[in-house]
Amino acid sequence: YRHLDPTTAEYDRLTGRNPRYWIDMDDATFKQVINEMHQRVDSIDTFERPNLMARYVTYAD
Repeated sequence: YRHLDPTTAEYDRLTGRNPRYWIDMDDATFKQVINEMHQRVDSIDTFERPNLMARYVTYAD
């Protein structure tokens, strides 16, 4: 459904993203890509990042 979102479709067109990127990926490559994504997420220091949502929401304890 990426092609149905104008912003995503434009980004994909500009960057030359293969529309079948995930579909044509073999299992070993898929596992490697997912592992790399998990490592990038795990490396985010959420305690040091500014809380951009604090301007818009009220947190309840």
